[in-house]
Amino acid sequence: VLYFSTHRFENGNFWPNLEESNFNFIGDSKGLGFNVNIPLNKTGLGNSDFLSIWHQILMPVAYQFNPDLVIVSAGYDAALGCFEV
Repeated sequence: VLYFSTHRFENGNFWPNLEESNFNFIGDSKGLGFNVNIPLNKTGLGNSDFLSIWHQILMPVAYQFNPDLVIVSAGYDAALGCFEV
């Protein structure tokens, strides 16, 4: 299993404030090297920023891993009405 996460981080100041959400946490034990965190430390990023992340980081890693199945979970934590916002 290879896991990607692109998420709001703000240098650890954004909920849930976990150091495991930072870029240098790449998994542990048998999963070491199979966790890719993309912590977003700026707000107001645009489409070109997300496309750059996708094309320059995530897709090359995904092609190298060559998965048989891809499952996408699109979180909505920042949606209007979310109690964590």
